[in-house]
Amino acid sequence: MSNVVEKEDDKKDLVIIVNAEEKVWTDKSISFEQLAEIAYGSYEDNEAITYSITYKRGMGNKPEGSLIKGQSVQVKDKMIFNVTRTNRS
Repeated sequence: MSNVVEKEDDKKDLVIIVNAEEKVWTDKSISFEQLAEIAYGSYEDNEAITYSITYKRGMGNKPEGSLIKGQSVQVKDKMIFNVTRTNRS
């Protein structure tokens, strides 16, 4: 289940940018797996598939960085995520 919601909601939610597309996010943090799911429609925990995730405009003392499997990061409005997937076939 995803936490991405439609923009017509009246709540003041956070807007995140994933691979240049705006998404509305409702939680205070987002995980590596959730970002892969948003970017590619699903997350595959498979040795043949590698995801790389970087972010910009993050919170406080770490405005830029990368995530690895199992990590999460606190979300800030207009935070930018770049998610790539490669297949090692």
